[in-house]
Amino acid sequence: MGRLYTRRHQFPLRVVKPRAEPCDSLAFAERCSRLPLEIVGFIIVETAKLQYGKRNVAPFCLISKASLPGVRRELYRSVSMSYRYWDVDSREELLEEDFQGLVMNDAAFLRTLKEAPHLGALVRGLTLDLQFYEYLLPEEGTDEIRSSVQTIFGACANISQLEVRTTGDGCPTDYIAETIAELETTPPLEELDITCFGTEIDGLLGRLPKLRNLHLRAHFKLWAMGHRFPSPPPFPFSLQELKYDIESPGVFQAIMHNSHSTLRTLNTTSSLFLDKEVRTALPSFNALKALDVKMYITDHKHSKRTAFAISSLPSLQTLSVHSSPGPSGAPLVDLLIPRLPSSLQTLDLAHIPVDSTSINRFIDRDHATPLPNLRLVRIDSEGWASRKATQKAEKERVQRELALERCEIAGLEVEVGRRY
Repeated sequence: MGRLYTRRHQFPLRVVKPRAEPCDSLAFAERCSRLPLEIVGFIIVETAKLQYGKRNVAPFCLISKASLPGVRRELYRSVSMSYRYWDVDSREELLEEDFQGLVMNDAAFLRTLKEAPHLGALVRGLTLDLQFYEYLLPEEGTDEIRSSVQTIFGACANISQLEVRTTGDGCPTDYIAETIAELETTPPLEELDITCFGTEIDGLLGRLPKLRNLHLRAHFKLWAMGHRFPSPPPFPFSLQELKYDIESPGVFQAIMHNSHSTLRTLNTTSSLFLDKEVRTALPSFNALKALDVKMYITDHKHSKRTAFAISSLPSLQTLSVHSSPGPSGAPLVDLLIPRLPSSLQTLDLAHIPVDSTSINRFIDRDHATPLPNLRLVRIDSEGWASRKATQKAEKERVQRELALERCEIAGLEVEVGRRY
């Protein structure tokens, strides 16, 4: 019986690359949630660079989609809405039937809230940027913005920070404050920054028991008219930080009704200290650690009252005084230095002419400072040295150097530099 032969086929060897494991979006998202937002953004940007020109965006889409759960909370944490009118040459142009001047950038956000209402719970901060003039704000535009604000606050129940910016001579924040105050459920605001046009703000402040930081400023129209707001009933919140730029001691008293023992930072103007009731209340601000005071030209003649008011604060640690250019600040400084509270650690004098004589008041004959906790004094060069090269200026320069040496011996640091 003959042998049976078989023919064997030879095939060339091929190197087969192992298939890459598919991207595990859930695992990547979990890892992304532990990274800082800046790092996640860097990863997405670098991935986009790698895929550029390859017409293969799948890896980029996978990484971006997987990153979203980890960064969504940060993406929606702070939202900014802008409402404004396009520039027009005249009121007649605005009233033309085919002119649609109102520009609102909230359409996409409102659509998102409608399609994915759960995202509204992630919003913590809201900025409303209102840019238009009074004659460019017809009633229908006001209604549109009011409706938009109602929708946003209705969907974003956890907003704790609100800033209302305004440009021009219109009065838009009035109805913004009214709209929020009329909501069935008031948002749990802890921080509010708003321009005040009238008493409409009282209704909103009266419904914010959780408010901790408040920046309240008057519109320039009210400054020009010298408007003073009537005294409202006490507000329910206890503040930790207050920036108060309106001339109304009555509103200040209502704001501070429950904040005497909680307020830690106050930024205001010296005009506030001209009121006797305010000055009487200052010694009870036992938690106040930082005070920033702006002095205007008309306030310099009241330097004595300002100095006595500041000296009555029992726990003050940081004091900053800003003065308008023009009148000499020496009267205030000379009145203030002997009366500074012993708790003071840092004194910042900006744009106030301070000479060597005033600085020497910090040091006694034994080269020691009468303020045991004072360690730093900042002085702006504009107010420290004379620009004129005169014999008097040279003498002051020498005296200044001696004053600095005395401060150094006493352990007191003096910083001299240009602030602006």
